[in-house]
Amino acid sequence: METKKEENPRVDIHTNTTNNRIWGLLRELSIPLAFSIIYPLAFFYGLRFIGLNAFHSLLIGALPILGFQVYRFIKKGKTDLLGLLMLGILAMSVTMAFITGSARFMLAKAGFFIAFIGSVFLVSLAFKKPLVFTLASYMLQRIKISREHLESLWAGQAGFRRVWRVSTIIWGGSMLINAGIVLLIAYMLPVDIVPVLNTVLNLFFFVTIQIVTQIYYKKQGVWRLVFYPAATKEIQD
Repeated sequence: METKKEENPRVDIHTNTTNNRIWGLLRELSIPLAFSIIYPLAFFYGLRFIGLNAFHSLLIGALPILGFQVYRFIKKGKTDLLGLLMLGILAMSVTMAFITGSARFMLAKAGFFIAFIGSVFLVSLAFKKPLVFTLASYMLQRIKISREHLESLWAGQAGFRRVWRVSTIIWGGSMLINAGIVLLIAYMLPVDIVPVLNTVLNLFFFVTIQIVTQIYYKKQGVWRLVFYPAATKEIQD
């Protein structure tokens, strides 16, 4: 007589809840992503269609980022780390744009910025905590995961620390590859096709790295450890 294998509904509940929380966080990130990538692209081609030159079309295309952050500030009375980062990028871009007056530079600036951020990711490996863990900790606190809990995991588990160092290498290395392709496209191809190619390329890299790292985190049991520490074993080296 066959014995029926016992199922553990608690594990399924934990898995579903964890997935929902992760996807909720990713959806929240998709809103500023849309304003920083998709809307500037639409502005650029709309302005080019009515006859505005490439330089001014690219410059005006940056306005949705500013508008979105002003809206969030008015609505919430404050901005966050991501908002400040976007405003900083916008300020530097506009300043350099007026200095150079070059449409090619406006197209290439994303490559320079991505290369800089990728380098910062890799350099952060030399410090106590890599940048990916710092950013993840900030985002997790937004969905009510306590900083104390994350710090205790970092202090108490070598395997947990290793996961974030590996993911920092993945993000940093991928960003440098992405930046190199963006710069090549910006200076080698016709101006009017570069924005859409850069957008497709950046989205491809962002989505691909997200998928790779999320699979890696799940395989290593990181999210279960973060969300349900009592139900998860220690990550092994």
